[in-house]
Amino acid sequence: YTYCRIYLIRYMIPLRLSHNATADLRALKSVHLVAAQKIAVIISEMKNNPEIQDRLTEQGWRDEDYHVDKWMKEARNNRCVFRIKVWKGDNDLAIYRIVYCLIPVNAGNRTPYFYVLAVANRNEFSYGEREDDQISKRIIADFDAAMDGFY
Repeated sequence: YTYCRIYLIRYMIPLRLSHNATADLRALKSVHLVAAQKIAVIISEMKNNPEIQDRLTEQGWRDEDYHVDKWMKEARNNRCVFRIKVWKGDNDLAIYRIVYCLIPVNAGNRTPYFYVLAVANRNEFSYGEREDDQISKRIIADFDAAMDGFY
């Protein structure tokens, strides 16, 4: 008999922000500085906290601070886009959604990474339910551009 010891090495998946998500944060900063700062901290937690990162693609995961859901309408269109809703602290964050996806490995991309597509106010972002929802259209365009070559 051979005895093997297996070590679990936790791999942190990198996180990047799209140009539009960066612009969203800048725009939010100009109207609601505290919310923008808190969301920046949450994005940092998404990048650096292994417990949170393990849950970022888990449909329906929630705890006292966060709630993760898949954008189901787009999942039916083979787009695996998620949103995280923040319940942490003040209620002023509850109206914002951090919308992201996981970019898999391909020939030009050696490691997977989380890609933040938007920081959106829920009152302006309808998950594509309203015809005039420009944020949803922009998110889908950014997702499709990032996933170019995977389909």
